[in-house]
Amino acid sequence: MSLVSLLAVVGVVLARISRRFHVNSNHAESESVMPRTKESSRLNSRTARLELAVKPEPYWLVLEKGRAIGYRKGIKGGAWVARYYNAAGVPPTIFKTLGAADDTSDSDGKMVLSFAQAQAAARKWFETAYHLATGELAQTGAYTIADAVEDYIVDRKRNGAKTADRMAYDFNARVLPSLGTLPLDRLTRKRIELWMDEVAASPIRLRGGKEGRRPRRPMRSGRAGPAPTAPGRT
Repeated sequence: MSLVSLLAVVGVVLARISRRFHVNSNHAESESVMPRTKESSRLNSRTARLELAVKPEPYWLVLEKGRAIGYRKGIKGGAWVARYYNAAGVPPTIFKTLGAADDTSDSDGKMVLSFAQAQAAARKWFETAYHLATGELAQTGAYTIADAVEDYIVDRKRNGAKTADRMAYDFNARVLPSLGTLPLDRLTRKRIELWMDEVAASPIRLRGGKEGRRPRRPMRSGRAGPAPTAPGRT
């Protein structure tokens, strides 16, 4: 794969996964920065919740766009539920019962949850909800070249690209061993050129898994190298 070809492919990959990379970066950030408990005057304490009317529909508190926590008030106490919305999901809205509210019993962090514990449980479940709604795993670490390549190949196959399998082979054979673990936002032209030098110095792969001598690499300026000598001439 030439430098020009690789740059073209990487450019397409960056364009196709730019929105997803932004979303996944937010997921990664949430792992390192503990979000604050959002306040609600009617849900904060058991005293405040005691004043609420009994009804089947939860009292909702939106935590972030598409993510909410609810308190369902029953005759003998309440329960915490979470709600996740994603327009691309099937179905777009899903729910999860988190546990009983600490209306009549002290919280234990597992079966009985305080208001703050319920929010923490909801935020943790939102990562699973993202996967359930979209079929994609939420990114909780650095988004790497390997992640981007995988998303790109899946997208190409979904759109019926006949070259997807060949591209996957080329990436797995030559790109990912050197660049796979590199965070996508650290990929630069210089790093690609260093990778090209590594590929040029390595044996070429032949059919059947054998290795052979690699032909001379063209100059980066675009000028062709010396023409090969015809057989039988000096």
